[in-house]
Amino acid sequence: MSFDSLRDGGMRDLAAGVKHVEYWAHYAWHEVKQRYKRSVLGPFWITISMSITIVGQAFLFAVLFGQDLRDYLPYIAAGQIIWTLMSSFITDSQMAFVGSTGVARNVRLPLSAHYFKFVLQQIILFGHNVVPLIILQLALNRHNYTWLSLLCLVPSFILLIVNGMWMGLAIASVSSRFRDLGTVISSVVQLAYFATPIIWKVELIESKLADRGLSWMILLVQANPFYRMMDVLRSPCLGTLPTTATWIYLIVMAVIGWTITLLGYRKTYRRIVYWL
Repeated sequence: MSFDSLRDGGMRDLAAGVKHVEYWAHYAWHEVKQRYKRSVLGPFWITISMSITIVGQAFLFAVLFGQDLRDYLPYIAAGQIIWTLMSSFITDSQMAFVGSTGVARNVRLPLSAHYFKFVLQQIILFGHNVVPLIILQLALNRHNYTWLSLLCLVPSFILLIVNGMWMGLAIASVSSRFRDLGTVISSVVQLAYFATPIIWKVELIESKLADRGLSWMILLVQANPFYRMMDVLRSPCLGTLPTTATWIYLIVMAVIGWTITLLGYRKTYRRIVYWL
């Protein structure tokens, strides 16, 4: 499989989809507004609900793990908010193409334009959800931010989105053909939630595993792709820098993931509209 064949297939559709920014940017914002049309607070209802969950979990697990609540609250807040973005690329992407069936069948647009609309929707919702974390950090003032950690937020966010996008595109394509895949995906995501350091800290678990002679499980924690995606953005959110291993892991994962996804998308993107 040559690069030219990829360029003439799936990559060409993706490039054409990017050029239709006026479509996916407008309708991404429009659909977010429509979802909460009759709501007084709009999408901030999700933010309020998440804030309640974050506070409840922080109080509970700070006691269970013997953590300082003032440090633990921003840790869990960042973890929950970032996890919501990450998991949306996996669970919600199932409807990225299916949810645009009417437009895809009747309007001549690159198929990927509907996917870019989905991606922007998740970024918009993330922008709403990040508000509690900003308020917490300003109120508690527990982390000493440097210019480097603040600047790191941009490439960290981009790298997380790049990896989330290939996952979402792969799932959106397969789910268009196999609609019952959603149940399996939801179960896997629920399991991944507990296997990823969102409510627990890596250093705490690693020390307990080492004490029990289960050092091999530390490798499983370090190899968890969701842990790396979490670490690359949560670290600068808390005033520290992601590890070099995290950067390398995610860059390699992005290259491999996009290569495999494009190979599959090249073979299926012309058929997806008939599966809808």
